Amino acid sequence: MSGSAGRGIGIVLLAAGESRRMTSAAPVSDSTAPRSVQGTAADRPPSSVDAPTPKALLPWLGRPLIRYQLEQVTEVGAETVVVVTGYHARRVAAHAARFPGVQAVANPNPARGRSSSIAVGVSALPESLTAFAVVNVDQPCSAAALGRLFAAQTAGDQAITIPRYQGQRGHPPVFAGSLREAVMRVREETQGLKAVTRAHRAETRYVDLDDPGIAWNLNTPADYRRAQRQHILLATTNRAKADHLAWLLEGVTLRRLTLAEANLGQTPPPAENAATLADIAAGKAVAWSRACGGLALASDGGIAIPALGDRWEERLTARFAGADASDEQRVQALLALLRPYRGADRRACFRETVALADNGRLLQKWSAASAPGLLAESYRADQLVAGFWLLTLWLDPQSGRRVGAHSPDDPNYPAGAWARIRPGVQEYLHAYCERAFTAAT
Repeated sequence: MSGSAGRGIGIVLLAAGESRRMTSAAPVSDSTAPRSVQGTAADRPPSSVDAPTPKALLPWLGRPLIRYQLEQVTEVGAETVVVVTGYHARRVAAHAARFPGVQAVANPNPARGRSSSIAVGVSALPESLTAFAVVNVDQPCSAAALGRLFAAQTAGDQAITIPRYQGQRGHPPVFAGSLREAVMRVREETQGLKAVTRAHRAETRYVDLDDPGIAWNLNTPADYRRAQRQHILLATTNRAKADHLAWLLEGVTLRRLTLAEANLGQTPPPAENAATLADIAAGKAVAWSRACGGLALASDGGIAIPALGDRWEERLTARFAGADASDEQRVQALLALLRPYRGADRRACFRETVALADNGRLLQKWSAASAPGLLAESYRADQLVAGFWLLTLWLDPQSGRRVGAHSPDDPNYPAGAWARIRPGVQEYLHAYCERAFTAAT
């Protein structure tokens, strides 16, 4: 994500609470030890202890919650980040100190409530900022969500921007810089920030996000455990494929995670040496789900080229030109293999398998093939499709037109393997969520 999204915008991260309601939630986490893709459930800490737990130090996606929040707010490129400490100030401030440019300020009397921490934090922001967000440490928010909110606030002239998920208001709110003084004056007796949002209801813009996390609030151990179960990992190092996996999950009430957000960005991926595409996808889903301790969605795909016979193996599509080959090198190597073939002998089809696993246990697999296509005899450098390099050569068999890059919901895509897999994935996960999460998020 580009850090330019937060230019001219400040963030106040509230982490001053006592966490009185967070008893028996989880062990305190001050470490950031990486997880292994080959790890087991026994490698992770126990799920509860009988002691109050500072929310800021709860384990969250492989690191303390405060560190996760600081990673997200700094990734979005906010001009100023202020962390407000109170109870557990020394330990919270120690995490803030690891992030260059992040300022920790102490609320001298956090017992006065959240509004007093808001006033302390906002007063530490430069008056020159065009906008600012107030983020609670117990309401985890991704850099992607923050980026969307900042872009919406910057693009319009509204006083407040608020995210919304399936009609439900979420967090964090983003305020225009002109509201700085009003926000600094909020009081618990008048319901804190609600007094400001009520006063500027007509000047508020809502941004709909397909992210259930914007409605979470980790107030209690039950809230915390439920939120931990509501993540799903997009288990791929390929950014284009991560977008396709996310498209399969649109409307599903699970919060989608990239490897980086799940603290697995530096973890070597599992081996892809199984006998079939389906087995490779299943192996990846199982390994990554074990590493993240929850749900993971993975895929493996290839292309069938009948004319090549034994000279081609679809499960090695991504690796036939060498494990470290670039997309351009793959395209050129395939063109060399196909040089003797013309017309219908260049016919091919995509095959894709998507697999779902939970904490090392395979739950389901879906496989599909695309409608047939033709492989072009040449290409230009500007036609290279990064991430899905085969689309560089893909031609419509009827018109001979080059399809090129597109997203799964493009009008040209309905005959594709991903679109054929999507209904099964959605049906399964909607049923899964209904069974697992009977209460509203």
